[in-house]
Amino acid sequence: MPHLNIETGRDAISIYCCRYDRIDEPWLLDQYYNLLSRTEQQRWQGIRTKGGKQCFLVSRAMIRTLLATAIGCPPTALTLAANAQGKPFVDHPTTRWQFNLSHSHGLITLALVYDTDVGIDVERHRHNIETLQLARHFFHPREYQQLEALPASQQQPHFFKLWTLKEAYVKAIGCGLAYAFNNFGFTFHSPGSEIIMHPSPPSTINCWLMQPELNYTLASITLSQSPEIRPLKLHDYLPYHHCTPRQPHSLAHRVIAAPSAHSQCI
Repeated sequence: MPHLNIETGRDAISIYCCRYDRIDEPWLLDQYYNLLSRTEQQRWQGIRTKGGKQCFLVSRAMIRTLLATAIGCPPTALTLAANAQGKPFVDHPTTRWQFNLSHSHGLITLALVYDTDVGIDVERHRHNIETLQLARHFFHPREYQQLEALPASQQQPHFFKLWTLKEAYVKAIGCGLAYAFNNFGFTFHSPGSEIIMHPSPPSTINCWLMQPELNYTLASITLSQSPEIRPLKLHDYLPYHHCTPRQPHSLAHRVIAAPSAHSQCI
């Protein structure tokens, strides 16, 4: 088993990407299965599709190996739990590490940060969706207006920027889809320019938008009580195989300062 130099620095937002649909080494999948708790093994056995099984297996291996490295304990010693809205966390008495995970069509992304809430979402662009119709029902009025005003060729990529930002935000505040998407929104001064939030967030947020692969959009949002800027570090990661830093293809980044009250699920 190769030794991996895994970076989990406390001063950065670390994002790890894995193409689970390209894993063809049976010994790796066996290693991942052995990391699962008994409850996780039962969940894995209940998944019907091969792709779903592999996604669950690799996701859990990523969570367990990365958090174990950050905390300094064996991967099998970690207990994973979830809040009432389904946001996962590590149930450890002393750790202040936070993580969030998203996957879409073969790609898993995991964000790992120290002492701040984080949300991440990744989406593969799909050409068979009615972007304006979805935006009319789920987006904030300002988002819909800006999207509708764009040329048709720009609407789909802009739609996925907005959708991933919104998903990342509700995951960061720990509410998931219990938080109405049309109650808040993100706009841009112009395509590719700085991000604006409507209404202003109740806590400072650090937004990143990037393209991890062709035809994918990724958003990551962290919450903070101060307008600190944490650098973002992107890695290609396959547990027990490789961890390779790479330069993110950033689409936008913005720290949006606000009063220090926390959002609540409504």
